[in-house]
Amino acid sequence: MKYLTLFSAVVLLFACSSQFPELEKPVLKKIELEPLPGWIYELPANGNYVIGISARNYDSESMQEAARQMAAIIKSRNRGSYAIDRYARTSGSDLLKEGDIRFQLNVSEPVETLKIYDSLNLIDETYLFDHYIALFSETEATIDQFYCQKRILNFPDWYKRDEIVIENDQILCYAQESSYNLVSAWEKTAEKARYQLAGYLEKDIQGKLISKNEEIEKQITVESTKKLVNLKITKSFILMKNYDSLISYQVFMEMRTKI
Repeated sequence: MKYLTLFSAVVLLFACSSQFPELEKPVLKKIELEPLPGWIYELPANGNYVIGISARNYDSESMQEAARQMAAIIKSRNRGSYAIDRYARTSGSDLLKEGDIRFQLNVSEPVETLKIYDSLNLIDETYLFDHYIALFSETEATIDQFYCQKRILNFPDWYKRDEIVIENDQILCYAQESSYNLVSAWEKTAEKARYQLAGYLEKDIQGKLISKNEEIEKQITVESTKKLVNLKITKSFILMKNYDSLISYQVFMEMRTKI
């Protein structure tokens, strides 16, 4: 009788479990790349160019305006900004007191940003799914047709995963970030590159031991505050993926500055 009861319980368990539908795992698919102008992959070496991006809509003026604003902010922060990165950690015998805090900030002069915005001229433009991408310059300029021709490139061989490279008299930084919004992905990648450069150029590490009632508490503070000047985004690449019917954008970027 005991075995019969056990057998009935097992059968009932399997019967109940079969009533719950199996959840499908999200499928991640790469999207076939669209041809893009050459200036997205690599900016012309001669000139003062910057890329701006905005959401695609039926109002061309508003699209260009939003892209110009983004380009002005990117250009201003690359030309001169403060990258502040502060990290603090406390550890000790009391686990409840342990914890860490991180604070990052990258700011530029609003007046300088406004000046750059007023000086930007539209050089070329294109579309990528639901985004508008524009190339601006602070001077009236024309670029070689090579940079305007649309083409498809494979994953960039120049990208070195989140690294700092010294090449002659220049520091090269590589970064990548992802987002469901191309504007956000681009800005996050540029910001990450600036923080990496700031961390490489200057870092002040402080630490101290505090004794309280026979307990030792260790506090470590890592603070990096660096004024960054004359940074330049020289190369970029956009990879798109379809994640449950949502398009995710992954941006790869090369940023450089002189030593």
